[in-house]
Amino acid sequence: MIGLPAVIDGMLSGLMGAMMGAMLRDMLAITHPDSIIKIVALIVTMTLLLVLYMTEDLVRKQSSQATVFVLKHPYLDYLS
Repeated sequence: MIGLPAVIDGMLSGLMGAMMGAMLRDMLAITHPDSIIKIVALIVTMTLLLVLYMTEDLVRKQSSQATVFVLKHPYLDYLS
């Protein structure tokens, strides 16, 4: 279970990251406007890959503990 300090820490970290992103945009030269798009695209891609890896790892751990049944897979759960 996630405690209140962890939630507050996550909210403040998100706020600080947003402010740092705005400062990064101001510091980049206007002669290369596509550089900020490339940096943000790389960060978003890496974050999504990390979330995908963590989700797949969690599904594998939970499925190894449970009885294997094809229709009980999380992505196919809507069928049953």
